[in-house]
Amino acid sequence: MPRESTPLPPKLMRAFRRSVEAYFSPVATSFGSKLEHLSPSLYGFLTDQAVVTVGVYHGHFPAVCAKLRKRQPSDTLGVADGRDIGLANIIAFTDPCAPVRPFPEEYWTEASLHAEVRMLADELVRYGRPFVTDTKADWNGLRSYLDQQIKKAFEEAPWLRKYQKT
Repeated sequence: MPRESTPLPPKLMRAFRRSVEAYFSPVATSFGSKLEHLSPSLYGFLTDQAVVTVGVYHGHFPAVCAKLRKRQPSDTLGVADGRDIGLANIIAFTDPCAPVRPFPEEYWTEASLHAEVRMLADELVRYGRPFVTDTKADWNGLRSYLDQQIKKAFEEAPWLRKYQKT
């Protein structure tokens, strides 16, 4: 059986896993949950209100992302494309004045992965808490905000429509 391809070389994947376990385990526990290792590049946890994942994803420059979605009764722990919302979007929705963090300028290092994962864990606690814990979190407002942002992106760059899923 072929070995699963990972987005980063083995040394950096180990650094990613160590960092996620170090920073997201206490966060999951603080939300009354337990961090689970879902695949070589994905972790997550469930609360009564949300599904939270943190992973490193393939790409020209592999992305490290935390994602949330409103938990439905049938949800299991994992990624749900089309429903998951990146933490950066939640930050922009909850605090429009929050600075947008730029993408790293250099390829990942153990230190930069560690710093990125630590920052994501801190941001999840700071900005994502209502969506992870509150039954009255404004998921509908968040989705409306995202739909507006997508519409605006298509208006400003119509060529993006060729990548739109129908």
